[in-house]
Amino acid sequence: MILFVRICTLLVASALFASPAMSATPAELSTEFQGILDKHVFAHKGEGVDYRNLAQNVSTLEKHVARYNTLKAKDLSSPELKKSTYFNLYNAGTLLAITQHLVKAGGGKAGPAGEKAYKKWAKKTYMIATFGSVKPWESKVSIAGVKLKLDHIEHGLLRRDDKKVTPKAAWKPLLVKSLDARLHAAVNCGAIDCPPIAKEAFTSANVESLLQKNMTSFLINKFSLRGGKMKGSSIVFDWYLADFVKAAGGADKVGPYLAKFLPVREADPDKPNRQKTKAEKLAEFFNANTTITSGKYSHSYRWLVNDRSNY
Repeated sequence: MILFVRICTLLVASALFASPAMSATPAELSTEFQGILDKHVFAHKGEGVDYRNLAQNVSTLEKHVARYNTLKAKDLSSPELKKSTYFNLYNAGTLLAITQHLVKAGGGKAGPAGEKAYKKWAKKTYMIATFGSVKPWESKVSIAGVKLKLDHIEHGLLRRDDKKVTPKAAWKPLLVKSLDARLHAAVNCGAIDCPPIAKEAFTSANVESLLQKNMTSFLINKFSLRGGKMKGSSIVFDWYLADFVKAAGGADKVGPYLAKFLPVREADPDKPNRQKTKAEKLAEFFNANTTITSGKYSHSYRWLVNDRSNY
């Protein structure tokens, strides 16, 4: 009898040890990611990611990213659930790829040696070329039993771009129903000039408002005017202009489409000479220039890692 009990105990212990990560829901993952953002990513004032903190707590991020594989396709039953979950996984996966790169460089160690390695890494790490053999968007993750790259999440699941990514049968239940061009202000590639990673995790409840907010911020920060003429814009609007044309309903409607994300105050008769905000000037420009051909504007794109020390 004693032997039987011991065998049963060993079998139970073995099963527990071999069991996969505890299953999660999209809502639970959003809450978990928010905790990581608050405690490890933006546990400081100012812009940029605290990769030094993340490197010293990389296992927390690794476990979080792994839990997306415990989702079921049926858990992603609405466009809001799909988009919010994919945005969070893409951003978490980007953070993980870059943090693991820092750990390999010695920046995860405590003390002066780790701090020195981190500072050297932050000033020399780019998301192209000198970033080495690892680019964040090429990192592999798993969601609902499907293994894919972060690049596949953006171009396959979210953009449904058959020319960029050949879709696989296993992806079919995970595909969004239609393209939402605002995704380009939601997913982060890890470079300074990428749309900044949101300090607020996406949820099915806030995904609409957060996308609107991110688009507003991205337009104000990345477009610039001089003398009423466009001086420069983000190259994102050159790479993915077709997505914005589709969202606007035509090439001659992109300007007004972008203008609707910019806050404009009503005229105040008591302040007729009030200076217009940058957002208002941009809105006027976009409404007056309905067709936006971003290729004719200058583009600057800084690929340096978006670490807090680089801001």
